[in-house]
Amino acid sequence: MLVYHFDVEEADRYRFALARLDVDVTIAVALDDALALVERLRPPIVASARVAVTPSGYDCRFLGALRSLPPGRAGATPAIALTPWAGREARDGMLALGFTGHVGAPCSPEAVAAEISRVAPGRATAAGRRS
Repeated sequence: MLVYHFDVEEADRYRFALARLDVDVTIAVALDDALALVERLRPPIVASARVAVTPSGYDCRFLGALRSLPPGRAGATPAIALTPWAGREARDGMLALGFTGHVGAPCSPEAVAAEISRVAPGRATAAGRRS
């Protein structure tokens, strides 16, 4: 799985914690790097902590760029939003934005793993875990 995060230390915490759950994580902190990694690695699922609140709702440049790719170039990859916002309204906003799933604060590794299983059951377990 690819985690696109603004904070390297926080992203490393995800990598370490999800590794204990047998999920292999690649980290990107720059938009161009995240998109290049998605196209090169074709992860079974991606997660983004880089979501902004705008006057008109929510915005995620990474998700917009990902969804603009053709499906054969990873444009249809399931994507989970990792946000500080919890609750139904935040989840509905993330799904309306185009995310496949949402984990609101606190974003525990177990909650992320559960969301991976929910949004991409076959893809996440077969291709996203170590053999």
